[in-house]
Amino acid sequence: MVSADSALPEVVGDAGTSVAGEDLAAGVISVLARPEQRRRAAARARAERYGWPAAVQAFLGIHQALVAGRMRPT
Repeated sequence: MVSADSALPEVVGDAGTSVAGEDLAAGVISVLARPEQRRRAAARARAERYGWPAAVQAFLGIHQALVAGRMRPT
């Protein structure tokens, strides 16, 4: 959920909900009151954990640990 009064609606597109700044609380209540919206929001949040940015960060962490000698290849 993002403020419609910013550039964020362009970023989230149809993956999120845009609300006017003063309607933020009502928007949150609306999402929580609708089980289907709540499930979709939870699914998106979970999917973000496994997207490319998360994979890249995990890979870089392993690579840096190997280079620093804190980890050994198995």
